[in-house]
Amino acid sequence: MNKEHLRLSTIILLFTFLVGAGCNKEKIDYDPDSIIGKWEWLYTEGGFAGISYPKENESVTWEFTEDSLLIRRVNNKISFQAGFYTLQDTLFWENDPTDMICQILIKRDTLKLMDLSASPTVFSHIFKRFN
Repeated sequence: MNKEHLRLSTIILLFTFLVGAGCNKEKIDYDPDSIIGKWEWLYTEGGFAGISYPKENESVTWEFTEDSLLIRRVNNKISFQAGFYTLQDTLFWENDPTDMICQILIKRDTLKLMDLSASPTVFSHIFKRFN
């Protein structure tokens, strides 16, 4: 009985290893819950205009670097950069004449920045992560 139990355990262990090794696991080289990385601006909602999109033939990206720099590019040219920091789910960055404060919501590869500094009107900026 002891040999049969050992043989059965070995077969189950080998089967588990082979099934696990055969799975195709997608490699993620970033923290999916982190704002760090490059994001493409899709649209902004809120205010009197309702929804705003990038202009035709315009690409707008925001990049949050590990050394706390926010870089906004329009068609790959830097249009704005500033230092930033986060505190729990809130993003702060320097902006002239007032500093910006946004609530951070990340779901999968979508970033939503809810502009809390534009009170009483709240703008939500929606981005998609570049991989």
